[in-house]
Amino acid sequence: MTWKLAKGDEAVAACERLVARAKADSGPDSAAYAARLNNLAIVVQAQGRFAEAEVLYLQALQIARATIGEGHPDYATRLNNLARLLVQQERAEEARPLLTQALSILQATLPAAHPHVASVQAQIAGLPKP
Repeated sequence: MTWKLAKGDEAVAACERLVARAKADSGPDSAAYAARLNNLAIVVQAQGRFAEAEVLYLQALQIARATIGEGHPDYATRLNNLARLLVQQERAEEARPLLTQALSILQATLPAAHPHVASVQAQIAGLPKP
């Protein structure tokens, strides 16, 4: 992927181009567009632009809910990404239900030994106690 090879502000520009292309090719209500928004959010988050990343994650989740559904592993990945952002901002209690939902989806759709399942389990275990 182009955005994974780019650095700093170049990564944002590459992601923005991919978002624009997905919107033009597939439309603003497509799973492809949601995936590109999610990727842009990851890059924006890495730059410390948390509020902007949160908006992008929420938009990607909304589109994914309507296109692939809440039971899809990619939807769980988007929940997980938003939860990581919330944890990074010391908003663990907001992240907890997202991680719990992501884990439930992953356990229902992936083998028990899948690394994504273990990753989300570890994140939940690492949250501060309520």
